[in-house]
Amino acid sequence: MTQKVDSNNRKILELLLNTETVTVAWLSQEIGISEKSVRTKIDIVDVFLQENGLGTIQKKRHFGIWLEANEEQRFQIHQIIQKDQDVETKVGKDQRVYNVLRVLLKNADKAYISTKALSDRLYLSLPTTLKVVQEVKEWLSKYHVRMISNRNLGLTLAFEEVDYRLAVRNFISKYAAANYQEELTFICPGIDVTVITEIILQSERKWNFEFAEDSFQDVAIYISLALHRNAFQSMPVFKQHDIEQLQEHTEYEFAKYVLDSVFTHFHQVAIEEDIAFLTIQLLCSRLTDIGDITDTQKFFFEFNTKVEDFVHKIMEVLSDVLDMDLMKDETLFTALKLHLKPCLFRLKYKRESGSRMTAYLKKEFPDTFRVVWIVSMLIEEYFDLKITEDELSYIVIYIQAAIDRNAENINTVLVSSSGFGINMMLKEKIMRTFPKINIIDIITVHEFRFKKYKNVEMILTLSNLENESRAVEIDGLLSESSMKAINTKLLEINRKKEEQVHFDKICHQLFDPDLIFTRVKGKSKKEVLRQVHKQLVKKGYAKENFLMTLLDREEKTPTSIGNGVAIPHGSQTEIYISKVCFVTLETPIQWDVKEKVDFIAVLVLKADCDIEIRKMRSFYKSFLELVDTRERVENLVALQSPMDFYKCLIQ
Repeated sequence: MTQKVDSNNRKILELLLNTETVTVAWLSQEIGISEKSVRTKIDIVDVFLQENGLGTIQKKRHFGIWLEANEEQRFQIHQIIQKDQDVETKVGKDQRVYNVLRVLLKNADKAYISTKALSDRLYLSLPTTLKVVQEVKEWLSKYHVRMISNRNLGLTLAFEEVDYRLAVRNFISKYAAANYQEELTFICPGIDVTVITEIILQSERKWNFEFAEDSFQDVAIYISLALHRNAFQSMPVFKQHDIEQLQEHTEYEFAKYVLDSVFTHFHQVAIEEDIAFLTIQLLCSRLTDIGDITDTQKFFFEFNTKVEDFVHKIMEVLSDVLDMDLMKDETLFTALKLHLKPCLFRLKYKRESGSRMTAYLKKEFPDTFRVVWIVSMLIEEYFDLKITEDELSYIVIYIQAAIDRNAENINTVLVSSSGFGINMMLKEKIMRTFPKINIIDIITVHEFRFKKYKNVEMILTLSNLENESRAVEIDGLLSESSMKAINTKLLEINRKKEEQVHFDKICHQLFDPDLIFTRVKGKSKKEVLRQVHKQLVKKGYAKENFLMTLLDREEKTPTSIGNGVAIPHGSQTEIYISKVCFVTLETPIQWDVKEKVDFIAVLVLKADCDIEIRKMRSFYKSFLELVDTRERVENLVALQSPMDFYKCLIQ
């Protein structure tokens, strides 16, 4: 079947050729036809261009429509317009197949429809209808939807719910992408698709990202179908293990939010299976090559294998470049795998991470930052996504922590006023006797008072250094008493490392360097909480009303828990994504009538599913140990930078 490119189609070609970007509304006014007709004709012209190798028409929601063609292609298009050629284009699928499909998909759960009734409804002869029905049957079979034919009753469809929804999505994408809202209204009568698309748009704004046109359309289709078919309750039941795996992804948080918003508006309740299904479709988009997913186990195998392979590749490349074996570092492997899931979400939907740490990390760890740029090339190769500098900064943190963790040596400074030769002999003797000691500098007492060396674990000194807990006083001959003193200090350092509080890896998803504020000069509780809330909203983790619920809770029951610590928390309904914010203060502030605090952990935690409850329990268990003595709290408050604090959390 062919369709001519009429004068209006040719006019669209001319306008696209001579204008950088246009809109459907503008074309409608220029040509004098409806917007619906414009959309249909744009699709016809696009097919014509692609069939003849003359480029393609590109569309971007909120931006416009434009012609993507090189100079030679533009010249040929100009010749077609000038000569007023009678061009013909093939239609992708027979219009009659489209008409039969939409009727059958709409009547999916209703009574049989006879071939005669279908013939009359579509104004086709009976033989033609039978031929088209066979083509429709073959098309549906690709999506595991079976057409049942009964001689007495007619035609009906048999399917699993997931297969039906995927078939509808592909039907609309193939035949009616330009008018998908109208097609959805036909297939899902009674559903206000305009309201649904508006709620999706609002969700985009709240989550600070924007779908590509085709992804937006898919979300609208799946949500409309979920709402329309909610009464059937026929979605497959997902295993609890599968649900928990899905809950680890940011896509699950978004799917739950937007479905809850839509269903609440229409006074219904979204079921867990609909949330899981939409999550999988969001995850599949651009991140895997396995098409439409109906087998959850297959999806997890494919997707997780791809992510794990990518993490192994990162660790392999960085091990080679850094000349350090990171391949056995399970903590690094798990941390990168967990981090990549929300990272890929942000990159995929162009959601800015906006890390405050980037400039600091580039200055503090320039070598690590340069090395980690290799990751940008790997992400582009594996996922066809371009990573931002801010996203790279998060990976720098994990790599730097791994470097520190895998470095067995204890960095040490030797404080001595002896001559160069004696100092070098003493240094060699110390490092030969104690292989784990790495003397990074030899300085005088005067120089030490100025430099401080905050990142050094031990200071070996030939002079008494007052008020310096890291110092070990030795003699210039490294006598037996000096070696004993060094050994004692080494044991103390190792014991402290073993006593450090470790948060379970599941808690690492709760931490973000941009939500850590150190040495803040806050004057009041409200001032500090406003500062934290501003960052939470900016990062898309909490809603505007979260601050109000924080302050309301403080009015009713102050959240100080002793040792100079407070744990303010607000309403779960005002939270998008679970996080914990940490604030240390230069000077303690009055938290309530009895307590002053200088360490605040703002708990932005939800408990609406098993995985969130597990995160919360695990966090509380380690956090209470972290602040169980005033000495431990003072050590946290003494940390000078968010980076130091973050490394303490994820070690």
